Amino acid sequence: MLAVVLALAGVYGVMAYVVEQRRGEFGVRLAMGATQGDLSRLTLKSALKLAALGLAIGFGLAIWAQFALQSFLFEVEPHDVLTWTGAIAGIGTIALLAAWIPARRAAAINPADVLRGE
Repeated sequence: MLAVVLALAGVYGVMAYVVEQRRGEFGVRLAMGATQGDLSRLTLKSALKLAALGLAIGFGLAIWAQFALQSFLFEVEPHDVLTWTGAIAGIGTIALLAAWIPARRAAAINPADVLRGE
């Protein structure tokens, strides 16, 4: 459960930071005719790319680590497909949920305020 909370906080923190850094870009996009849905999709797509990269690297490292730790496991099968699938789906869902709030924040940017502030 602690790993889930840490993953949620980490993805949320990174995406909130990215949205804040790209605030000017989002304001210009909105001023040029992009819709709020376009900005939400752009932000979510960026978050899911990062999550997919992290999951791929983590999955590879976990496969490698299972062979190193296999001698420590007692009556536990390290090749449990259900566990691997559940972990990947769970972390992917957490990443999507954690990126959803910054994506909504990006879509709610007022382009006049952003352009006036720059």
